[in-house]
Amino acid sequence: MSTHEFRRLQSVSEEQCTTWAIVSIVHAAESLRAKAPRSQGRWMIALISCQRGGVWASRPPPVPDRWRKNRRGLPKGVPRASRRRAATPEAEPKPDPDPEPKPDSYRCPPSGSRTAPELFPCTCERSVRYVAPMRKLAEIEDLSGLVRDALGPGCRVGAVDRLRGGSRKGVYRIRVDGAPVPSVIVYSWAEEENFWPGRSGTHAEDPLAPASGLAPFLAARQKLDGLGARVPRLLLADDSRHRHPADAAVVEDISADTLEALLESDPARATAALADLAATVDALHGHLAPRYGRADPPERGGTANGVSCGQLVLDRALRDLEEASGRERRIAAAEGRLRDRLHALAAPISPRTAYGLVHGELGPDHVLVDTDGRAVLIDIEGLMHFDVEWEHVFLRLRFGRHYPALSRPGLDPQRLDLYLLAMHLSLTAGPLRLLDGDYPNRAAMRGIAEHNLRQALALLP
Repeated sequence: MSTHEFRRLQSVSEEQCTTWAIVSIVHAAESLRAKAPRSQGRWMIALISCQRGGVWASRPPPVPDRWRKNRRGLPKGVPRASRRRAATPEAEPKPDPDPEPKPDSYRCPPSGSRTAPELFPCTCERSVRYVAPMRKLAEIEDLSGLVRDALGPGCRVGAVDRLRGGSRKGVYRIRVDGAPVPSVIVYSWAEEENFWPGRSGTHAEDPLAPASGLAPFLAARQKLDGLGARVPRLLLADDSRHRHPADAAVVEDISADTLEALLESDPARATAALADLAATVDALHGHLAPRYGRADPPERGGTANGVSCGQLVLDRALRDLEEASGRERRIAAAEGRLRDRLHALAAPISPRTAYGLVHGELGPDHVLVDTDGRAVLIDIEGLMHFDVEWEHVFLRLRFGRHYPALSRPGLDPQRLDLYLLAMHLSLTAGPLRLLDGDYPNRAAMRGIAEHNLRQALALLP
């Protein structure tokens, strides 16, 4: 299925716009599976509803004559009872119940998009339900060579677990035997690990653009280590592609507990780690530079180009607003008011001459706690010099009632107001864009988009 391209068929009459079913032999009767050639085991169920002028379909490879479709539109050989059930509208598979409320106003992607739309109800005329193609993620044999290079040829890889949450890189916990440590973490920046549609590399000239890759990781790690911030110890950095088909890094496995989990399960230990994190944040924000940009070396870093951080945030917020309004009717209805509000908040902001060092996405889920109680920063590729108010807005959103331990006086309230609205718009447009693809943790992304959408609208006067 992953090798089949989704194609948009232009000439579809209204009479043909009914629900089609492609029944996988994996889910067919036992007698049908026994007759099926091995190549047909890659069929998957796809239920498609469409409107006049367009329908999404997958085009499978040619099949033997005995698999030609009969008048019911189903492969021959399916037991009669199974055909009746599949042809009956009531037999359409129902989605699993979702405990979270599903907004009814998300829109499908544009008609020319190559990605299928969301798997939850939408109010546009065109909808598609499909089983996303399977990705080829890393397995034991793909990562064993990296681990042996990092820990020595005598170690044996026992198990590989892909940790949840990564959308631009794969994060794997590798359990090993015959090594000084019981486990390590492997970062893989393979293309298959990036779940974002419309992928692009790191843009040094735009510090707010997504940052991912071995080079920004190493640059950020070197900068943080030099400032005394605790980051996972680097065991191996490999960009040779000999052991693994993508850039990769092996680092120490700090702990399975994030600061986010400890704030609920062990408040005393979390309080000490939060104090250590506050000291780390102070050290980073106090490390000033005359221009904003990534933490890469000067020859690769960005320049201000006469544009203030406020203007940069405004431009990005306007793009996020335009994108979100094309996907969500509630944002579209308030687009004019949100645009005016952004311009009004940005008007009094003037450029600065010094910028602190910020993590970029410093939430409690991006902080681990080691055995000494120290806060360990992860997901550091977005490290950059920027207005520290940008960091504090994110800290306040993510730490909630625990934010006072990280709050500091002297922040610019005008920047805080602009950056708060811009952050909510970014956290609305971004998750909706991610859901255009096959990101697995879809309920969490829907919840993030819905929460920030409501918060953005609540900021209107």
